[in-house]
Amino acid sequence: MNPSLFRTLANAALAPAVRLAANFVPDELRRRRLRDFRLRTDFPMIDNPKVFLTLCVKNEADILEWNLRFHRAMGVDGVIAADNGSTDGTGEILKRYQAAGLVKEILFDDAPNHPQQRLVDSMIRIARDRFKADWVINADA
Repeated sequence: MNPSLFRTLANAALAPAVRLAANFVPDELRRRRLRDFRLRTDFPMIDNPKVFLTLCVKNEADILEWNLRFHRAMGVDGVIAADNGSTDGTGEILKRYQAAGLVKEILFDDAPNHPQQRLVDSMIRIARDRFKADWVINADA
């Protein structure tokens, strides 16, 4: 991903969270912190950061291919996907994109209680540890 785009996305992602957090602190502290708050541009830049997407899917064949192409066009380097018992061809689409190299790993889980948090945590660890991702974005198809 382009470092300039990376910095812009990072700043855009942080600003709303900081404004929201500011609503939960006393007025005096809030005024001081908002006045002192500047979007950081001094954090260490990563040359060509590796950006991965984690994706939970179930019966998403109608939108999955569009989703994968969109995120690839936005600069995502790889996808870790978790399929929770799809019956509509979603798994086949994921396998096709795995063969093409965009989807790096697919977790298949038919658990009836759909332990999404555990699946997302597992996908994040895989992206970080196995594929050395610098950033991991979580999405739902």
